[in-house]
Amino acid sequence: MIDYLFPTTVYQADLDTPDDVHVDMVSYIDKFYNKNVQHVGFVPSFTGEILGDSQISSKPEFSWVTKQLSSHLKKYIDELGATLEPTDIHPGSDIYIPQSWPVVCVNGGGVGYHNHCQSHFSAVFYVRTENDNETGQLVVYSPEPNTLSGLPIFHTKPTYGSSRTKYYSAVQNRLLIFPSTLHHEVRQYLGIKNRYSISYDILITTRKESGNFCLVNPNRWIKI
Repeated sequence: MIDYLFPTTVYQADLDTPDDVHVDMVSYIDKFYNKNVQHVGFVPSFTGEILGDSQISSKPEFSWVTKQLSSHLKKYIDELGATLEPTDIHPGSDIYIPQSWPVVCVNGGGVGYHNHCQSHFSAVFYVRTENDNETGQLVVYSPEPNTLSGLPIFHTKPTYGSSRTKYYSAVQNRLLIFPSTLHHEVRQYLGIKNRYSISYDILITTRKESGNFCLVNPNRWIKI
């Protein structure tokens, strides 16, 4: 038998977005796209952290989704058997969003292979997608070393143990949260209308008191 160890986790939830919230988010990203439309042909997709719009979680149009993200992140952490609440040996943790930005996938666009080494968790929420369009999937890569990576053997069939990638379809109102260390990309999107999503970098810190083996709260940081 083969004993599969050390799972990699990705959290997924389909949210019931109110109509007015959806309209406001689409309107905001429409304006973001129109402001940067001159870049069509020069970039594979429009991402706010590159184009000067990197903190949309502070905008009222996205407050509902940000609150949902906080709630579902806590559920994710709870399902992992952890807590953000104080314990006898830890002061508790806070959640910070250092960056959050809109992403517009145009026809033929995508996002290259990368990870978010500057954060602990990453999240994506699909604001507007085309029904039954399976292009532009999010591809998440297995951490290294993979079970079979670097071995001098020839693979003849795909198995669970040799899998290197997991594909996630872009579904409107779907929220995905995963560890930022995971490398991922967005495959080429082919669609009639632009696809809208928002991305988050998330940091987990201690509360204002100090704590060992955790990122100290930024209120305690000293700039030098």
